[in-house]
Amino acid sequence: MAHRIRLVDDNERTRAAMRRLLERHGLRVREAAPGADAGDADEADVVIVEDAAPSDTDAVLRPWPLEREEAAYRAAEPRLRAEHAGEFVALFRGDVVGIGATAREAMRAGTEKLGQRAVFFVHRVGDAIPEPETAPESFRADAPREAVEGS
Repeated sequence: MAHRIRLVDDNERTRAAMRRLLERHGLRVREAAPGADAGDADEADVVIVEDAAPSDTDAVLRPWPLEREEAAYRAAEPRLRAEHAGEFVALFRGDVVGIGATAREAMRAGTEKLGQRAVFFVHRVGDAIPEPETAPESFRADAPREAVEGS
């Protein structure tokens, strides 16, 4: 079964290019602009959100690198399985900051706890964490907003 990806970026061309690239690798992708109705975000295995620098009026707290967030989740997983199996948890910098029946509820709870918008690591407790996809050697990113396939 192909992993389901939700791709969120304010640049329509970037979203389209990333969608095509991910689909070529067998992934199912749905696009959305930031602030748009997340729709089926709770149905996605992975949600990719643009990591743009926040403006002065739209500050967003930044997480740890994904690998650190995943390691923190894995360390807490036995306790989370016992207490929250089947629920979504939102982690921020290694701490569980939100829990909910949907990914959106967990993120809202995390935002309320932090008192500010943030980028969260969100996962349904008990589900396997998808393995990272390996890009072919011909793939390279030549610029921050441009992905191309090399020869």
